[in-house]
Amino acid sequence: MYANRGGTSYGMSVNGVRSGLENEAIARGYSASSSSFNNFFSYKTEIDDNRPVAVKFDKWFSKWEPNAKYDYDYHWTPGLGYIYTASSGALLRVQTLGSNSTIRDINYDVHSGIITMVSFSINN
Repeated sequence: MYANRGGTSYGMSVNGVRSGLENEAIARGYSASSSSFNNFFSYKTEIDDNRPVAVKFDKWFSKWEPNAKYDYDYHWTPGLGYIYTASSGALLRVQTLGSNSTIRDINYDVHSGIITMVSFSINN
């Protein structure tokens, strides 16, 4: 999808991912919809409904705190789950893809200023 739907050396925009996902579904004969948001409750709802979420971390094109220690400056990951506890707060469970693929828990509150999430669903 990256090569066919507008990915560049600078990455892929949220709108590019959304239209790419929808166009890939259309090319396979399906109708699809997507949305973008930055809200832990919406993320939780998508995960609870068994729909993974694309999570974009983007320090460079978002409102960010220069002294914050972010896990990623710019990176797309699949959002796979979440954890919420009183002691740790809201954590996003994401998977880093590539040759060194790992699953990580990312503190939502620390990263909320640089996150955009994309949900996707096939319409019947």
